[in-house]
Amino acid sequence: MNPFEIVFPKSSKFGRVLPKKKIYEFTKPSTKVKQLFVNQVERITWAHKLSVQTTNINADKFIKEIQLFEIDQKVPELDSQILQLVNKAIQSPILFKLKYDGKFKYAAAQNRYSESGKRGFSQLFETKWFSENSEIAKHHLPQVLDLKQLYDELLKLILPTSINSTESLSELIDRVEKKTQLEKEINKLKKKLDAEKQFNRQVEINKQLKSCLVELKNLGQ
Repeated sequence: MNPFEIVFPKSSKFGRVLPKKKIYEFTKPSTKVKQLFVNQVERITWAHKLSVQTTNINADKFIKEIQLFEIDQKVPELDSQILQLVNKAIQSPILFKLKYDGKFKYAAAQNRYSESGKRGFSQLFETKWFSENSEIAKHHLPQVLDLKQLYDELLKLILPTSINSTESLSELIDRVEKKTQLEKEINKLKKKLDAEKQFNRQVEINKQLKSCLVELKNLGQ
């Protein structure tokens, strides 16, 4: 993935610091999760608000706005619970721009809506870290019909796998999530195989491992 930066219209600039206590008010996190925020997050800035008024792009049935949150980190990698909690606190999709030590990357989860409007989330997806001093391609907002399409196009920039002509974005995300689960299972089986002393169990674990590797290969790049 080559370095890129998303360019937002000046009209969408919001530029307000979001106090951590505001996140807590809407989500009631545990003391442990609050401590993660204290230890890992320097500042959360509500950088841009993409809406009908700020972009002249039509709203969708469920998506009326898209937010860009910039998070200045105290540590190289955030615990995933932090972004998950922020997602739950804000009632619209969020694109995160994470910043640490002269580098930045983007992160987002697909917001999934039932017919009744109940919201759920995919796993979080992240780009690689990009150096602020590297040659960075500029991506302006694409021409789209509504904010749902805009949100989908922003997600496509972040996903580690390219969409193919036979699948929808949701199908692609399902495929990526399945690959993630399989990769975790493969790593677990490899560790079990290394630790197992009984030959019969080694054969069984190796059989499971080969099956997972074949399934992973069939999911494509």
